[in-house]
Amino acid sequence: MLSLTMLCASCENAAGDSQAGAYLVIFEELASGMLSNIPNDRELHIAVDLTGVLHENPERIQAQIEDHLKEYSITLIWDDMDGLMESGHIIISDYGFPSHFENGFLVSFNDKDLDENKLITAAMVWYGNLGAHGATYTVSRKRSEWTIETTSGMWVS
Repeated sequence: MLSLTMLCASCENAAGDSQAGAYLVIFEELASGMLSNIPNDRELHIAVDLTGVLHENPERIQAQIEDHLKEYSITLIWDDMDGLMESGHIIISDYGFPSHFENGFLVSFNDKDLDENKLITAAMVWYGNLGAHGATYTVSRKRSEWTIETTSGMWVS
């Protein structure tokens, strides 16, 4: 089991919902490699699927991620795999299966448990049918800071 420490001390948004910061810490972990390598001439789309979150107000998670990405030239899309295929962002293969995300990637969360100080979620990044990775993350809050405590069940496709 791998243990990472990523902190989000400023994860309290204007609405005062610090639980949304737990998702931001995981989002940062999953998307950091892509964000640090964005060519200036490339338009990038990041889709975020929040249909699997237990948070009572996903708009607060959206606000955290939007605020985090405001310095980048990124188009954010709030949709799931089916919606992205319908809109043409995810290209469908000749066999009717999702092939790849044109100019971007999808981040999704499938929560197992959420309370005031802890989130357990299976999260992943999907670039294409042979381009995805994810894990189950346990994130906890101590002294107003969210930290990734454990990362387990890591997989790569």
